[in-house]
Amino acid sequence: MSGAELLLLLIGGTGVALVLDQFRWAHRRSMARRLAPYGSAGRPGPRIAAVSSPAAVLMPLVEQSLDRVTRALGIDDDLATRLARADVDVDPARFRTRQALHAVLGLAGGAALALLVRPGSFVSVLTVVGLPLLWVLLDEQRISNRIRHRSHVLQVELPVVAEQLGILIDAVSSLPSALARIARRGRGAAAE
Repeated sequence: MSGAELLLLLIGGTGVALVLDQFRWAHRRSMARRLAPYGSAGRPGPRIAAVSSPAAVLMPLVEQSLDRVTRALGIDDDLATRLARADVDVDPARFRTRQALHAVLGLAGGAALALLVRPGSFVSVLTVVGLPLLWVLLDEQRISNRIRHRSHVLQVELPVVAEQLGILIDAVSSLPSALARIARRGRGAAAE
């Protein structure tokens, strides 16, 4: 096989991979999504519909639109799971409300900036649309950074926990009692 044929084969294979990446059936589901039916931590509870204000009507629409934005950015996990992974004591509705407030403030700030500076139609539209989107993305990035940090802390703590577990089991403790003791006496992310 010549070098040109090999290069053509490599480019063709990359193109096929990129095309297949666009189809949902070619994606592997994340581990969290595969394990979600077996645990109770990430399941959303039943919603009680109470229409007492315009906010009660608009918030589901805002939540759905912000969920679509995060899915478009490649974040497949639902917000409740991500908040639990980040160890943030905020419910998803409150987080989405804060994001919507940030988006409205960004929209107002972008509109005011565009009216004051009057840079041109393209830059004005980019400012008015981009600033709220940027603020929403910053909120999502903050959660992703917390998840990444907590994952790193767990990776650092896990060998110590495994060693403690081995010592306790070697000292004739049962696995459940050893795990309970480590969780009770520990102070880190792994103990939680």
